[in-house]
Amino acid sequence: MDKLETILTLMRLPGVGPARIRRALAALSAAEMPIEEAFSASGRRLLTDSGVSPSAPQAAIGHIADQLRHEGVHCLVAPFSDWALPESARSNLPPVLFAMGPTYLVATPSVGFCGSRSATGRGLEVAADIAEQVSGQGFNVVSGGAKGVDITAHKTALEKGGTTTVVLAEGILQYRMRPELRAVFDPARTLLVSEFFPDAAWIAGRAMQRNRTICALSRAMVLIEARATGGTFATGEAALSMGLPLFTADYSTQLESNDGNRILLERGAIALRQSRATGKANLARLFELAQRRESEGAEKAGAGVGQQDLFSR
Repeated sequence: MDKLETILTLMRLPGVGPARIRRALAALSAAEMPIEEAFSASGRRLLTDSGVSPSAPQAAIGHIADQLRHEGVHCLVAPFSDWALPESARSNLPPVLFAMGPTYLVATPSVGFCGSRSATGRGLEVAADIAEQVSGQGFNVVSGGAKGVDITAHKTALEKGGTTTVVLAEGILQYRMRPELRAVFDPARTLLVSEFFPDAAWIAGRAMQRNRTICALSRAMVLIEARATGGTFATGEAALSMGLPLFTADYSTQLESNDGNRILLERGAIALRQSRATGKANLARLFELAQRRESEGAEKAGAGVGQQDLFSR
């Protein structure tokens, strides 16, 4: 088996999830054994010692491997030594990523976006403003491809000549691009990434899991609108737990649709506010912190002077 087939086989072994795959890859790396030899006699012993039973996979993987090759999908594995990633990213990324498109974007300094699928019109305007500014400064835009804030961020980045990474909540062979994104899609500037088995269907649990991957790929996170529960709020919590700078829209009017923003600000998120001079979101602090790597998220200073609440309702 080649590397791709070996990884697919590992992922299909009964009872094997990301944690065991990570341990297996670490054991192979420590022994300086190529991944392709994981199912050799000595490789099987290493797998067993790392808690992976190298039995027969639950289903054949040959046709899946062929599909991935045909679509030009790359298989990236921990510890991602080929990529100049911050240690925080390496430790929080899943052990396997399937990637289609310009893979260099995995290590490109990026800003992540999250927000409600049913964001207000004003919220979408702010998401577009921030995505435009971020792209203009050379940052890659990372989000989850869902309707609302996600698609607005992806679409704006591409419209403004920037790049974007879509982190999927399903297998990469199951992904169907939304029409709004397809209208501006550029394969040279759009990376699709999935941590799930290539034919895995979308389920809510996978959407929650991929939100942590969005954080891991980002130098800073932007949260537009969040209720006090749900996926967007959980993404904000994940960013804070990773020590990732989290920038949250500072609403002047408190509504149920943005109650999560207030809670996250109280827990250490940095307020996103509007510049009085430009009328746009003031991102000076975001750009400063997004440039940092190992120390990212260590500072939680305020947003500065000469600003007002980002949202006025």
